[in-house]
Amino acid sequence: MKKLLFSLVSVFAIWFACTVGASAQIGNTVTQKFPGVPSGGCPNPFNLGLNSANGALSTCPNGSWVTSSSSATLVYASKVATLSTNLQTGGGTDDTTALENILKPGGSCANVPKGGIELVMDGPALVHGLTVCSNTLIQCQPGGQPGLGATTGVGGFYLANSSNVPVIALDSSSGTTTTELNVSVQGCFMNGNRANGNNVQQVSGTPNPCMQFYGIQGLVLENNLMYNCPFTGLSLSGNNIYEQNNRFEYTPATPLNTGGTDLRGPSSYVRIINETVCAGDDAVAANTRFYTGGTVNLGPFVLGGNISHVLMDGIQLDCPAGASMWGAVDLISDGGFLLDDVTVTHVKGAVQNYAVYISRDSINTPLIANGWIGDILVDDMDVTVTGPPQGAGIPAGIFPVDASIETLRLRNIRNSGIPDPLLVKLLPHENQMYFQENQ
Repeated sequence: MKKLLFSLVSVFAIWFACTVGASAQIGNTVTQKFPGVPSGGCPNPFNLGLNSANGALSTCPNGSWVTSSSSATLVYASKVATLSTNLQTGGGTDDTTALENILKPGGSCANVPKGGIELVMDGPALVHGLTVCSNTLIQCQPGGQPGLGATTGVGGFYLANSSNVPVIALDSSSGTTTTELNVSVQGCFMNGNRANGNNVQQVSGTPNPCMQFYGIQGLVLENNLMYNCPFTGLSLSGNNIYEQNNRFEYTPATPLNTGGTDLRGPSSYVRIINETVCAGDDAVAANTRFYTGGTVNLGPFVLGGNISHVLMDGIQLDCPAGASMWGAVDLISDGGFLLDDVTVTHVKGAVQNYAVYISRDSINTPLIANGWIGDILVDDMDVTVTGPPQGAGIPAGIFPVDASIETLRLRNIRNSGIPDPLLVKLLPHENQMYFQENQ
């Protein structure tokens, strides 16, 4: 039952170039997708073969397919932990030490087996926060996204009272070099226990999400439910990040300072696909500037950086009647960094203030240095902006813009909210914007 822990960085090249096709070419490398073990001839030594069933990657050094024999160490959580908590209400025995001994043996990522770790969560665990290392797969059972009604027999995590840390975070023992590579979390119910001493911010002032991966190279997050996270659901930075079919819910529906994905710079080649959110802030935010008030060592990327090659496809704003989110998407370039090549498409739902806010600085945050925004494409958006603006100084409209932009392209935009709104509202700014519209 062991699975191969493949190189996510290599496979990401496949995903970004060809999501559904049979093959993709990147430079001289041609990647072919197979339903199982690659078969047939491969005359090109640059060819790669992807086993879609288990993610194993094969090479073609001598005219035939060769698959790595390096396999992950498979551990079922029930063999080492009690798994006695309830994913909605908590309680039970703390499983942090038992699980951390598997994910970070002896307290060091250097002790992770060569093939990596595959941890199967076959039940619910009470934790005070877990850290993960390179080449780690956490897979919760049963497969797919668990519903809120399922509290037993479902794999996942409940953050213990007053933990005040993320449920899962990347090990970041080095603040000057790339931290970890190739991490995946799939099918997990993750309760951040927001109301019981798990604050929006850690003591140092660093925001406190359900999952935090800063400086990651190769990340897959699929079919997870993030529930009642202290801050946003996901806080990320790095390269080759793939998010798909994740859901974010809070009780009450829209508490302040909660959201879906918070992407920070430097980051590149990021795909956020089919994200469903009901929260108090934005569904997705991308900000080139990093947090400056915190003192917790977050890894190498604590000063911010460029963000590029980002696809947000399928953002569903899914709040109950009477609850409205702050905004759908927030795009911020600050600290002198570039935000470029961002596509936002297939967004639907209702918000209080704006559909997409494009800015050179965070709202109510002192400006460090002007950023710059390159090419932004927004396509197929059906967002109701209900108004009135929620809070003093908050921009309202479908597309409030307070930034220098090279190109803003809008296609297939629909709104049924505030009467006769301005499609694009230019806020006072000293720079120029070149605007293309296709309504």
